Amino acid sequence: MLFGAHFPNPSASSSEIRLPARHPPLLRLVFVLLGSSLAIPLAAQEVQLIGELRPRHEQRSPDFPAAPAADVMMRSRLGVAMGLSESLALRVVVQDVIAFGGSGTDSGWDPDPDLFVGFVELSDLLGSGMAVRAGRQEISLGNERLVSRNNWGHRGQRFDAVRLLRGGDAVSADLFSARVAGGAAGRWLHGAHAAIPMPGDESLHLYVLHDREGGGSGRTHVTGGGHARVEVSGIDWILEGYLQRGERQGRSVSAYQFASGAARTFNRVRTQLLYEHYSGEDGRADRLGSFDRLRGSNHGFHGYADLFTSLPQNAGDRGLGDLNLSATMDLGFGTELQLKGHRFRAVEQGDLSSGRFGEELDLVLTHRPRNGVTLEAGLSRVWAGPALEEVRGLERNLTFGYVMVGLIF
Repeated sequence: MLFGAHFPNPSASSSEIRLPARHPPLLRLVFVLLGSSLAIPLAAQEVQLIGELRPRHEQRSPDFPAAPAADVMMRSRLGVAMGLSESLALRVVVQDVIAFGGSGTDSGWDPDPDLFVGFVELSDLLGSGMAVRAGRQEISLGNERLVSRNNWGHRGQRFDAVRLLRGGDAVSADLFSARVAGGAAGRWLHGAHAAIPMPGDESLHLYVLHDREGGGSGRTHVTGGGHARVEVSGIDWILEGYLQRGERQGRSVSAYQFASGAARTFNRVRTQLLYEHYSGEDGRADRLGSFDRLRGSNHGFHGYADLFTSLPQNAGDRGLGDLNLSATMDLGFGTELQLKGHRFRAVEQGDLSSGRFGEELDLVLTHRPRNGVTLEAGLSRVWAGPALEEVRGLERNLTFGYVMVGLIF
C-alpha cells in the first residue's frame, strides 16, 4: 500500500459524486463506490484507495496450450478498503481485463468490469481473536498447491465464501465453505487449514478439504495431508503428502500426491532440488487412481510454460512425476535471477509409447525498483517427448517468453 486516502464523515446529502456518462465503466464504478463510502455514517473511520495495473506481453511458439499469442493483456483493479468500526471492515475491488488495442469483446474477454473482491469482515469475535469474512474473496492456503488465488492468470481466481479465521503468533486456522466465482454452480469446496509455527522459518501446514460437485460428474472428494519445512544443519528439508478418497464418474477414488526435497542458500544463491509426484490410473477397473489438484496453482510448481495447468486432465490421467532443480540469485539493487529445470514423466505409462512428457528450462529476471513496482521478463524452452505429443498433441519443441510490468498501490 503506497498511499491511503482519509475522508471526513459528511452527511449523506453532501456525498453525491456526479460523473460524465462517458467515463470508462471501471472508473465510473469505482467513483460510485467512493461516493457511497462518503455516505457511510459516523462509524466509518478510514477509507483507503487500492489498485493494480499489470500489462503482460506473451509470445508462444507453437501456440500451445490455447493462450493469447503475440498479444498484450492488461489487468486493471481498483477499489476501496474501509474500516467501518474497530471490528468491522469492508473491501470492494473491481477488475477489468482487455487486450491492448481492443475492447473486451474484440479480445475475447468480458468488455465490462466485474466484481473481483467484495467482502465484509468482523474481527475479534467476543474477544477470541477470531474473525468472520463473508463475500467474494481470494483464498490462498499454504504453498497454494491445492487452493490458490492463481495470481499469474489474468483474471485470477476468486471464491464466494464464508470463512472463520484465526491469526496471530500462535496456530493460524482457516475454516471455510466456498464456491469458485465463475466456476461450476454446483461445485462446492469446504475445508480446514492450520499453519503451525515452528522455530526459525520452519513451518507445518495441515489440510482437510472436501470437494463436491453435483450433476453427472458425481464428484465428491476428501483430501487430507500437509507440508512441512524443517531446517537441519543449514539445509531446509521439504516434505509434503496428501491422500484423496471419494467418488468420481461413478467410481471410487483412491489417489495420492507427495513431494520431497531440500533447499540451501550459498551466499546470495538459493538452490532447491525437489521431486513432485501425482498418482495416475493404473488400469484397475474398480477405482480411479488419478490425483485431482482441486483449485491449486501449477505455475510456481510445474514451469512457466504452463503445460500442466489442470491435473489430472493435462497428464491424460497418467499422473505426473516432476523432478526439478532451481537456483535463485540475488543480484542486488532489487534484482533477482531464477533458473529452473524440470524433468516431466508419466507415472503410469499405460498404452503410451513412452512415459516421457519432456523437459523444460525456465529463466526469469525480476527487478523491483521500489515498493509496489515490479519489472519481470522470462524465457522458457520445452523439449517435448512422445507422451506430450500423444496426450496433448504437441508435435515439436515449444518456446515461451513474456515481459510483464506490475504496479500496485
